[in-house]
Amino acid sequence: MSTSFSFVVPACNVAPYLEPCIRSLQAQTLPDFEALIVCEKSTDGTLELAQKLTAEDPRFRVIPLPKSGSASASRNYGINHASGDYLLFIDGDDWIEPTTLECFKIEIETHHFPDVLNTSYVNWKITDNGCVQLNDERVSRYLGESFHGQEALARLLEEGSFIPATWSHVYKRTHLLQNALYQKVGRRHQDDEWTPRVYFFAQHVVVTNFAYYHYRKRPESVTTKSSEKTLTHFTQNLIDAFDFYNNNVFTAPLQHQWALWHCLDISHYFSRGWRHDYSVSARKKAFYTLMNHRSARATYFSLIPFAHRRDRLFVFAVRFLLLTRLFSLGDFFYDLIYMWLPGRKK
Repeated sequence: MSTSFSFVVPACNVAPYLEPCIRSLQAQTLPDFEALIVCEKSTDGTLELAQKLTAEDPRFRVIPLPKSGSASASRNYGINHASGDYLLFIDGDDWIEPTTLECFKIEIETHHFPDVLNTSYVNWKITDNGCVQLNDERVSRYLGESFHGQEALARLLEEGSFIPATWSHVYKRTHLLQNALYQKVGRRHQDDEWTPRVYFFAQHVVVTNFAYYHYRKRPESVTTKSSEKTLTHFTQNLIDAFDFYNNNVFTAPLQHQWALWHCLDISHYFSRGWRHDYSVSARKKAFYTLMNHRSARATYFSLIPFAHRRDRLFVFAVRFLLLTRLFSLGDFFYDLIYMWLPGRKK
């Protein structure tokens, strides 16, 4: 069985960065692929540039879409319209290694065609001095190993190496289609709730050590900027994640790690100790949106027995806040107590 690949490239207002992205696809040492450049409506000529850069290359298709507010609609289009056995999602302001497809073809066929490849990447930050390479974000002790999806997710969460970014994985297209694994359209940070679902339904996940992806952290990007909309979308991701947990049967190890991850996430976004860039009013509004959702609130509290003791203390504060409606006391709790608890992840 031969393995075919499709690149899906969401591109919206990324004209200054698009050429290195497309050139990195064209430079693949395994040249047999298709690429869908999905351009949502832009104001900087992204669509026209994509058409110009790929005009002489029949492997590329440029697809215009209306603006939706996130990369989800473009990725969903790729899931439905790509023809490759495996999908790689590449953001239009990033780039990849020239040996990407050659290496992944070997991994996929060696490991008997897994549903998901967990990959690595290189982090870059734009500064006044140009694009500066940062340390790699993830090193796993499970490199080269294969697991059922739930076991893989539990192990990666436990060791702190799980990265939910869509582009940090390679996906068997039939796995996404058969399980209706689509991203929430218009949602920011949508992969926070999408990627765990992809793992949950996967029968076969392989952890690789190939840092194929070059992620460009731009100060003006949607995922970098903090705004009330970002906090609102994060809250909706949590509600969806808790609904998913409530409607599915988790293994005990995954249940435990899922609880730890989401307890830490809630403290991360709703406390002043972590998020100085969100106002009290924005955090309060998002917090009560979450807690006023009956299913999400019940599911959250049901996870507490599986969480660390320090996170259980946070729940007592949450219960108090729900009863008194004095949200500002949460900041006091974090500043004076929680932030100094031993064992808290920093």
